Amino acid sequence: MICRFNGFWTKPKALSQWIYSIWIENCDIHLYSKGFFIVKFYTVNDKEYALNEGPWFWGNAGLFMTSWFPEFDPNTMVVSKMPMWVKLYNLPLHFWHIKVFAGIGNALGKFLKVESEHLCKDIYTFARICVEVDLSQGLPDHILLLHNEKQWAQPLDYENTAFRCRICCQTVHLQSTCSQNKKDRRKGQPPKLKGWHFLATSAYDCWLIWA
Repeated sequence: MICRFNGFWTKPKALSQWIYSIWIENCDIHLYSKGFFIVKFYTVNDKEYALNEGPWFWGNAGLFMTSWFPEFDPNTMVVSKMPMWVKLYNLPLHFWHIKVFAGIGNALGKFLKVESEHLCKDIYTFARICVEVDLSQGLPDHILLLHNEKQWAQPLDYENTAFRCRICCQTVHLQSTCSQNKKDRRKGQPPKLKGWHFLATSAYDCWLIWA
């Protein structure tokens, strides 16, 4: 199985300890360049457990995984889909519902789970959802929520990743400060917002629109 942590290259000893404690000791680990490593399992059940029981994280760094293939080259391998934690700061109370969290996650990529610690303690500083995102498509800096015909622009805080603009898919800057966005404004054109926007009239009535 081919693996790589998002933005985090581990030391061999620490990586072995992580794999042996999280997965199983009965496996071989082969280190490659560009942060990639291959894990060879001795049973199908062990491999299926690693592939299906995630997502897996080292701290906040999500783990990319895919089955090994003979043409694998770490110098040309492009990692696109990656599990990632997304914080929703100051999310209005009436949007704190699993359907809303799932809708936001699926608008960004594939919703995986929501952190339950804050929910159990009635702490509403921020919600934290885990989403499998496609980094090659760029990441929006906010998402629009609708309640009683009023919109709420919810900021999105992606943990442990270089932010990618939703318009040009480049890193460092946000969609709101993209040069392409500014060109469209000078031409009197609306900014090119690509992707799905999640809308919810309540925690129980929500849908997606293309924008």
